Amino acid sequence: MAITVKFFANFRELTGREQERIEGAKNVASLLDELVRRFEERLAEQLYSPGTRKLRGTVNILVNGKPIRLLQELNTPLKDEDVVAIFPPVAGGKLTSDELKRYSRQIIIPGLGKRGQLKLKRAHVFVAGLGGLGSPSSIYLVVAGVGHLTIIDAQQVDLTNLNRQVLHWELDVGRSKAESAVKKLLAINPNVKVDSQLKRITPKNVNKLIKGADVVVDGMDNYPMRYLLNETCVHNHIPFVHGAVEGFVGQMMTILPGEGPCLKCAIPKEPPKKPVFPVLGATPGVIGCLQAMEAIKLITGVGEPLVGRMLIFNGRNMTFNEFRVEQNPNCPVCSK
Repeated sequence: MAITVKFFANFRELTGREQERIEGAKNVASLLDELVRRFEERLAEQLYSPGTRKLRGTVNILVNGKPIRLLQELNTPLKDEDVVAIFPPVAGGKLTSDELKRYSRQIIIPGLGKRGQLKLKRAHVFVAGLGGLGSPSSIYLVVAGVGHLTIIDAQQVDLTNLNRQVLHWELDVGRSKAESAVKKLLAINPNVKVDSQLKRITPKNVNKLIKGADVVVDGMDNYPMRYLLNETCVHNHIPFVHGAVEGFVGQMMTILPGEGPCLKCAIPKEPPKKPVFPVLGATPGVIGCLQAMEAIKLITGVGEPLVGRMLIFNGRNMTFNEFRVEQNPNCPVCSK
C-alpha cells in the first residue's frame, strides 16, 4: 500500500522534499512513525509535543483534503493512493490579556479555542486587491486577529468605488487604496501587523510577493490576475481562496494545492470581458466575508474547506448552491 505525503512550508525545508511515498501505513499514526524514522528526531520535534507522541495543536494534517480532526485523529485509517498533507507549526508567541478579552466571543466557539486563536495570531495572509472583495475580507481577517496581513493594490480610490469598497470613504478619493486601507485596518485592530504595497502583481514579482504567506485571498477583478495567482499558489503549495462577483451573483472556491482541483480546472477559459462589470455593493460584501471565513478555517483547522466545490450565491432569490469541481488530469497548472 502506497500513500503520498505532501509537505508544506517548513516541513518541505525540514525534509528537503515536496512529497514522500510511504508503504504499509494503516493509519495516520503509523504513517507519522515511518516519517520520523526516515527523517529522525528533527521531524518528531515539529510534529509532537515535547516528550510525547501527542500531535502539536499547531500542526494541521489533512487526508484527501479533510482535516483529521474531523475524522479519527491519529487513528484515521489510510488506504492505497490516499494523499496526506502536513502543514507546519507556526512561530511562538502567547495571547495577551487584551487579546483574550478582544477575541473572547470567538475563543469560546467549539473547536477553535485559545489554540485556534493563537494560530490566527501567528498567521500571515496575503490579500490581492483592495476593492469590493478585498475590503470586507481584510476587515474580517483583522477583526478575527490574523497577526500579519499583507495587502496590495496599485490603484487609487475613485468615486465609482464607493458603492462597494467599504474600506474607502469619500475623503479618500484620489488616495492610493493601499494607503487608505492600511489606516482603516490598523484603526480597527492596532494589535495586528499590516503591510501595504502600492504596486501591480506581475509574473515577475508574484513569487516574491506571496512568499511566506499561509493563505492567499483573491480580491482581484480580472481573470488573468486570478489565473496568475492560482498558478503561483499551486506551484508554491499555498492555499488560495478564490472569489468573484457580478451584479447580484458571487462565487467562491478554495484551492488547496495537491489536495484537489485548481481554478483552471473549474474555469478553463476566461469569461467574456465587459467594459464595466455591474455590481451591487452587498454582493462582494457577502463573498468577501465568506473568503475571510474560509481563510480562518484553513489557518485554524476548524471545519471543512471548500475544496473541489464552487459555491454560488444569488442575491436576487437569496440562494446558495454549489457544484462539484473535478481535477482535470490534463490541467496545465495542477496536473504537472
